[in-house]
Amino acid sequence: MEKKKYLYNAGVEVFILPHRSNSSVLLLKRAENRKILAGFFAGVGGKIDSSANESPLQAAFRELKEETGIRRSDMASLELRAVTA
Repeated sequence: MEKKKYLYNAGVEVFILPHRSNSSVLLLKRAENRKILAGFFAGVGGKIDSSANESPLQAAFRELKEETGIRRSDMASLELRAVTA
């Protein structure tokens, strides 16, 4: 099976909903010294590493671990719901 090659410059944004609940979501507060949206709340996110041929879902798991410490094995499930260009 041939591995997909991702050649675009894109990013991912991850929103975490607690299991069996639609009433809350995990957000991170951006640092006050950021140039863009300083002090705002946002989902977990970052760039997809195209040099590592990373898929959007792989990038989502990596960013989740980097920014929150939540590992893939800590999750009951994670779905890619939407891709926008």
